[in-house]
Amino acid sequence: MKLIPKRDEYKTHGKLLGWGSGPDADWRVMFTTFLVLLFLAVVYSGLAFYQVWQGVFSAEIVETADSPININLLKRNTEYYKSKQAVFDSILNTPETTPDPSN
Repeated sequence: MKLIPKRDEYKTHGKLLGWGSGPDADWRVMFTTFLVLLFLAVVYSGLAFYQVWQGVFSAEIVETADSPININLLKRNTEYYKSKQAVFDSILNTPETTPDPSN
């Protein structure tokens, strides 16, 4: 009795898990592989979720004295866009002065 059959005998003798050969055995192998990989993916996702929930992957917040935001630049940009909004609102609210070309 051979423990490992020759490569040519895999399909003809159906030695893979005793499922036989042909399309039915191929589908069984593919479906079983899919289920095993699905199970592993669910377990891995669950473990990753648990570790994130426990704080294993959390980032440490380090506060520094230097602020990364320039407050003066932020105020200037805010004033610039407020003036743009005022101009836009005035354009929207002015009556139309274009003469009617049909007259």
